[in-house]
Amino acid sequence: MREKIKSSPLTNQKGSALIVVLCVMMVTVTVSLSLLLAASVLTASARRSSAREQCRIMAESVSRRLGKELTAEDYSHIPSDSPPDHSLRQYVGAYVCSRSSGWPDYNARGGPEHTLSAAKRSFQLTDEEWPEEAGTITVSLYWVNGSGRKWDGRESWESYFHSIDIDLYVEVTCTIRQEACTWTDIYSKVSNEEEGTWKWSQIVERDGGEG
Repeated sequence: MREKIKSSPLTNQKGSALIVVLCVMMVTVTVSLSLLLAASVLTASARRSSAREQCRIMAESVSRRLGKELTAEDYSHIPSDSPPDHSLRQYVGAYVCSRSSGWPDYNARGGPEHTLSAAKRSFQLTDEEWPEEAGTITVSLYWVNGSGRKWDGRESWESYFHSIDIDLYVEVTCTIRQEACTWTDIYSKVSNEEEGTWKWSQIVERDGGEG
């Protein structure tokens, strides 16, 4: 007959100690991984918050710069589809409410040619010296005929242009990595029909929030 080998108390103690050590190691590894995950989440959140704030500052800064350009001086002529240069101010002054209707107004009830997508004009600001980490800047423009009155041909085009209300919407969107912020300014046309001049006056400035 084979003799049965009995485990000694010392052997049982070693086995129990090993199980305890394994349990402690598992708990330690789990806690460590949890701490690493929490740190990673906090770091990612901090980076997103920093990028969002940078986007907001950039969008607001560019908006203010464009606002100064748009309101700097009066226009001495009505839109004629022939901008003298490529600045934002001259582009708007040449095409907003132009007689050729090359840039339609936004009108939710005006049909497919007056939808926001059809009326909005977007440009990306580019500069060879613009650092990549500063993100991208996109300027979108659209205008609204606040009077809702169309030209009927019974008055001169110049008189019609000076008499109607026009609101110009300027949206500046800054995108950095996966974060974006849009800043929107609204300008109203102010006409001096006696002198044949007109200009833009800012009426609303608002933070459009995250894009």
